[in-house]
Amino acid sequence: MATVNGGSSEPVDLDEWMGREAAVAARFFKQRIVVDNQIVSDRLDAVENLIRGLMGDVQKLAPVTDEDIELLRAQIQDTPETHRLNFGIAMLFGFPPEMFVGRSNLEKRIGRLRDVIQEMDAGYTGWVFTLARSKAAEICDSAEAMYAPMIARMIPSAFLSYVAKECLAVALSGSVMAGIVDRLSNAPHHETDEARLRQVREDLVGEWGRYLAGDFTQMIGDGEVLIMKHQIVQQGLKGLASQADLKNALQIGADLLKQKLFEGADAMRAMCKHKVSVVLTGTRGVDSDEGLKRMLNTVRSLDALKLSSRPVRGDNYDGRLSGDYDGR
Repeated sequence: MATVNGGSSEPVDLDEWMGREAAVAARFFKQRIVVDNQIVSDRLDAVENLIRGLMGDVQKLAPVTDEDIELLRAQIQDTPETHRLNFGIAMLFGFPPEMFVGRSNLEKRIGRLRDVIQEMDAGYTGWVFTLARSKAAEICDSAEAMYAPMIARMIPSAFLSYVAKECLAVALSGSVMAGIVDRLSNAPHHETDEARLRQVREDLVGEWGRYLAGDFTQMIGDGEVLIMKHQIVQQGLKGLASQADLKNALQIGADLLKQKLFEGADAMRAMCKHKVSVVLTGTRGVDSDEGLKRMLNTVRSLDALKLSSRPVRGDNYDGRLSGDYDGR
């Protein structure tokens, strides 16, 4: 005959047992996780106050180092293989795969990450081309440019646009994908800055050669923009009566500006030709003293750059008159 043994338990013992026997507990109770918002709020307020106190306390730029890699490793190393998901555009750790089963769940969750990455890529693309225009404007203001033919002022923007494309191809697509895109689009690929400069001269000879012959059919823009471009053409063509004059002027300009152009290209590659990644750590990124320290170092570094950096120039006219070599 079956027997049943009874006994007494403290409430805390029962709560601990239900925590271990989740399947049984779920049959009798609807469980909810409750978070004390005051505790969370106080923690975030403390972080914000620390940041505010350190704003203006500047130091040298502190880039991501092996220290950051160790923090990331510590955060994900204990995640079991069953809770590691690689979606190509993002790697997720700790989330159960069941959360992403079905097209609607996948689109709803991974789609948001895709949108974030696309927004970051678009913002970076715009910033890199703005940087190229800024450096081109600096070259046009240099002493070397004062002695170059007027038409040579078209070279820096076109040349650094090629460099910007090269940087973005590696940063956003990787060298393999960039090569595939180049082959599919028949875009010119240049191994050296000498080759890029030669390509720019050919582009400008083709475009300005049409203007020299009175052909403005491919000039883009309307209204005041078109009027401004006609004025630029008139200035650029001063003293040029033939295609030979045009080629000679561009050659002289390229020779005078070459050093500045190549220095600008090297500076852009040093800053921008790095493969980009976005790592979202959530609030766990500041869950340790070391993580909080690294975040505060970044805040100081950005503040230092704000105080020491010159504003990026070239947000308006980019030097292009037609659609031959679109910087974007």
